[in-house]
Amino acid sequence: MSNPVATLRQQTFSSLSQLHSGVAEVTLTDFPDHANIGDSAIVLGQRSFWVQAGIVLTRVSSRSTLDRATLQTRTPVAIHGGGNIGGLYPDADLHRY
Repeated sequence: MSNPVATLRQQTFSSLSQLHSGVAEVTLTDFPDHANIGDSAIVLGQRSFWVQAGIVLTRVSSRSTLDRATLQTRTPVAIHGGGNIGGLYPDADLHRY
């Protein structure tokens, strides 16, 4: 009998690997520097994938620490979306845009 969690993990890793094809390093913005532990868990999952895939996390910023270097980088920028994109948190949406 197959392990559904292991199968889901493998499928997720495969899909994310395709999305990150050719990516050696990444910058993360919209880091959740707030008390929502669900968003923190999402970041841990992102980080876990990047480590397993050999992708280096070069810079991390939140809405309050976003700097010009992040906006001008040639490194791919991953935007932590959390569980909501689309209007419930206008400040977060503005940061992502």
